[in-house]
Amino acid sequence: VGVLFILSSSLFSSCSAMLSGAGTSTFAAAYTANDGEINAADLYYTELETNLQYTINHIEETYSNYDEYRYNIGEIGHNPYKLMAYLSAMYDFFTFEDIKNDIEELFHKQYKLQIIPKTEIRYDSDGNTYDWHVLEVTLAVKPMEQTTIPLLNQYDCKYKYDVYMETYGNRQNFGNPFSFSWLSYVSGQYGYRLNEQGEKELHRGIDFAIPQDTSIFAIHTGIVTEVSSNSVLGNYIVIEDDKGYKSIYAGWQRCHVTVGKEVKKGEEIALIGNISFHLEVTHQGQYLNPMYFVDNGDDGKGALPGTEGGIVIPDYPGNAMGDGSFQGLLTEAEKYLGYPYVWGGSNPNTSFDCSGFICWVYTQSGVHNLLRTTAQGIYNQCTPVSEENAKPGDLIFFTGTYDSVNP
Repeated sequence: VGVLFILSSSLFSSCSAMLSGAGTSTFAAAYTANDGEINAADLYYTELETNLQYTINHIEETYSNYDEYRYNIGEIGHNPYKLMAYLSAMYDFFTFEDIKNDIEELFHKQYKLQIIPKTEIRYDSDGNTYDWHVLEVTLAVKPMEQTTIPLLNQYDCKYKYDVYMETYGNRQNFGNPFSFSWLSYVSGQYGYRLNEQGEKELHRGIDFAIPQDTSIFAIHTGIVTEVSSNSVLGNYIVIEDDKGYKSIYAGWQRCHVTVGKEVKKGEEIALIGNISFHLEVTHQGQYLNPMYFVDNGDDGKGALPGTEGGIVIPDYPGNAMGDGSFQGLLTEAEKYLGYPYVWGGSNPNTSFDCSGFICWVYTQSGVHNLLRTTAQGIYNQCTPVSEENAKPGDLIFFTGTYDSVNP
């Protein structure tokens, strides 16, 4: 009833019409810009964020000869649904070039980087004074909605924004690759990011931290054109159809399909391996952000492992820290003893906070940074165990410690 009211009410008002004099007078619960413009807008925001992170990581190279660097760095990252809901509500049928400057303005309102040099007076062991040069680096991060919601209210667009947030843009031409909502399992977003070498790269899909042996389902009907492996994707499957849709599933350990096989949307094609699962989608050769175009399975409940509709808890959880990983993590941790606690820090260049530091993981090829994640993200990387199988050293997650339905 509420959606019908909003749809009918929208016939009498239009945000873009108020902003630019356009004659648009209809509103649907779907993003109205075309796929390419939607993709380009969010991609540009990720590039601005990545450039900012790169700048912070190279502060000590850019500003050398200081005795001390003090960091207070807020978390860099945005919710792609909030960004696109805002852009769609304000501009309707936008093109990236038309709103590029507005995206930059929004970015600079969300992130404020301050670099302030200071000189302090210090005393040596003999009581003599000397100058101690300090560079204070502060990144203040404002939640995106603190900027967008007042603007939406000003132009009477908030009702559109709310509907877009409910429907996730209603452009999900691809189905759900899992049997549950995957929103809380995303460990790597589509867009620009810094790789392990600290260089900017374009990540053309999204990564999921989902337990081993979870079923993977085809997100559209098509023909399996590749079942292969390489050093970048690991084991991967490619499915294509005659309408220009293509999907790539990387990180499986047991494959149920072969090249040339026709699969139906929703058919199980493989099981996830012991590394993060990666998904890419394209249409007519154009890469698309899966966050916007793949069904996320969210019904407002977000089933968790051990609950109906969630991931099944295995009977045998495996050996606990018996593969050298515990010692590997301790060895890595000892390298950074003495670094100061910095809220938002996630690497030695910016120092660490709790959530940033514990995202390091030991594998057979060494210790790797899984990128900053939340408690939910750490939870997703764990193998659930039953109460009977719990052992000393296992992690325990709590719910209800603050206003959140997740651990």
